[in-house]
Amino acid sequence: MSKYVIDWTHTTAAIKKAERRKSEGRWKTGDELCREAPDDAGLRACAKELKQLGYSITVNELRKWRDTAAAFPLAQRRPDLTFDIHAAAGDPEMLQRVLAKLPRGWPVSPTRVGWAAATLRGAPPVASFPACVSPVAGTGHALGGGHRRNRIRVFVDRRGAFTNSQ
Repeated sequence: MSKYVIDWTHTTAAIKKAERRKSEGRWKTGDELCREAPDDAGLRACAKELKQLGYSITVNELRKWRDTAAAFPLAQRRPDLTFDIHAAAGDPEMLQRVLAKLPRGWPVSPTRVGWAAATLRGAPPVASFPACVSPVAGTGHALGGGHRRNRIRVFVDRRGAFTNSQ
C-alpha cells in the first residue's frame, strides 16, 4: 500500500476526454462510410486502402462503424454514452429499452448493453456472464472473470426487469 494519497481527478478526466474523442472519431468515420461505402464492396476497398496506408482496421470494424452511424441518426445519438454502447444496442429503440430495464445504479457498459439487448431480443431468460461485468464491485475480479465459479446469474423477472435473484 502506498503511503501517498493520490488524487486521480486529472487522470480520470484525461481518460474520459480520450474516450469522447475516440467515440467522436468513430461517429465521423461511420457517417463518412455511409456516404462513401454504402455496400460491402466499398468497405473492402476502404479497408484495402487503409491497409496500404499502414492502418489495421478490418472490414468488420468499418461495417460496425457504418451500420451504427446509419442506425443512429444525429438527433438520436446520446452524447453521454459512447459509440460502443450505441453499437452494442444496435438501434435507438433497443437502446431505450435496455436503459429502461437496467437496475438503478448499474454502470452502463457495452458488454452489459449488448448482453441485455440480446436477452430482450429473445435469448433465454436466464443467462450468466462473467463476474467482471457484475454490478457488485470486486466480485470475482481476483480469480479472473471468465472462470466458471466467478459467474453470477442474472434473471429477467415477470416485468422484464433484470435482477440477480429469482
